[in-house]
Amino acid sequence: MAKKWNPLLTTYYDSEKINSCCIGAETLYTRLLARCDRNGSYFATPEKINGRLFEQRNVKGETTPSIIAEWLTELENNELIRTFEDSGEKYLNIIDVFKCDGCFDKVEFPVPDFVAKKLADEEAKNAGLQALYKAADRVTDFLNETAKKHGVSLSYKHSSASRNVIVPRLREWVEYDLNLVVEHKCAEWLGDDKMRGFVRPITLFAPTKFEGYLNAARAWATSGKRQKGGLYRGQESEDDYGAVVR
Repeated sequence: MAKKWNPLLTTYYDSEKINSCCIGAETLYTRLLARCDRNGSYFATPEKINGRLFEQRNVKGETTPSIIAEWLTELENNELIRTFEDSGEKYLNIIDVFKCDGCFDKVEFPVPDFVAKKLADEEAKNAGLQALYKAADRVTDFLNETAKKHGVSLSYKHSSASRNVIVPRLREWVEYDLNLVVEHKCAEWLGDDKMRGFVRPITLFAPTKFEGYLNAARAWATSGKRQKGGLYRGQESEDDYGAVVR
């Protein structure tokens, strides 16, 4: 589910679309935000909006269905709402407004096709991200387990810090590649007092270093021999330490 977007707490006051509307249309917009369902939908009939969202103003004679209709037209012309029909009833949807899973708001109104598509796209995106998180956590576990085989205890968690450096690499390479780098660097660095501290996610999966580490790991896996020197992505030094810290 998309996150709740609350323009009243972010850049609402500076919105070009909002400021293109009259103050009455803006007032309607804020009341729609307060009363819409979790998908940002509400009735679009001027009579219902006037009676339900402007009850006291209506009693005082300050609003009428015709005034509400004008405000609705302004909001739609400024691409702040979109109207649709379902079973003969007219509804509106506030564009790009969804309320979070933890809100008490329910889905009270029909879900139009354009909202259903957006929800499905968001769900697919979230599912893909969750799959990447799980793969990143497996890589983290593999790092801890591989280090343990070398007699070194590491305890990296399934944290955002680890995921933030691992997930981008998983978007470019497969999980096997990341694990190969882990195997290589554990074999190469854990026995070196100067390099042992660099056996960590932020170093192994650094964006400017990983491709070089992977090339070295592939050569190491093929030949069974350690690749000497510190040539990683064009950065050359006399040893690995110099290449890492540069």
